[in-house]
Amino acid sequence: STSFNVPSFPFSRVFPVEKELEGELNVQPYEKISEYLRNAKHIAVSTCYCRHHAELVGSPCDKPKEVCMSVGPGAKYAAERGFGRLISTEEALRILEVSEAAGLVHCSSNTSKYIDFICNCCICHCAILQHHKDMRRNKLAAPSNYVVEVDQEGCDLCETCIDRCPMDAFSINDNKIDRDGQLCIGCGLCVSTCPSEALRMVAREERQTPPTGQRELFAAMAASLQKSQ
Repeated sequence: STSFNVPSFPFSRVFPVEKELEGELNVQPYEKISEYLRNAKHIAVSTCYCRHHAELVGSPCDKPKEVCMSVGPGAKYAAERGFGRLISTEEALRILEVSEAAGLVHCSSNTSKYIDFICNCCICHCAILQHHKDMRRNKLAAPSNYVVEVDQEGCDLCETCIDRCPMDAFSINDNKIDRDGQLCIGCGLCVSTCPSEALRMVAREERQTPPTGQRELFAAMAASLQKSQ
């Protein structure tokens, strides 16, 4: 078999459910996915490749499919060639809401000045999320700069977070909810559906600033690849 190295610096990153950051004072502009959509000249939506492929081979899931977006020049390119359709900012924001309600994770390019895609991913078919869940050394997606904190006194052990979390980061031990901080990607899907409001998003101790653009991202990926050799 042929072995090869892959960059340890992730090419994509997770965005949290934005409304769950409203009480956080240190939210940076690059952590708000809606800001990229509001500033984009072009936005296009396409069918999710992963779920479409799964459907074709007889392994579908019940998650919505027309939820993956391209942003900027790539959106115009996709629409002109029939890979997607141009949409308004308002429709793009509605797609985010539909995706969050369905338990899909927002993943995008690991850049800060602009992003060129937003994939709304499911754990059953997304290789990026599955790769992260496997806890391999080289992550394809960086977690968000937030992690979930549990208020044990407010938790009624309803197990909604266990069912909702795509990473299986929650478990019950000694009659309380445990959260695995390494598995938690900071998507916030559990927080938005906790009936007892015992979960909240807090900033990670080590916050990462994404590279500015594609050139800086590729340079960081190349440098991480050289270090691994």
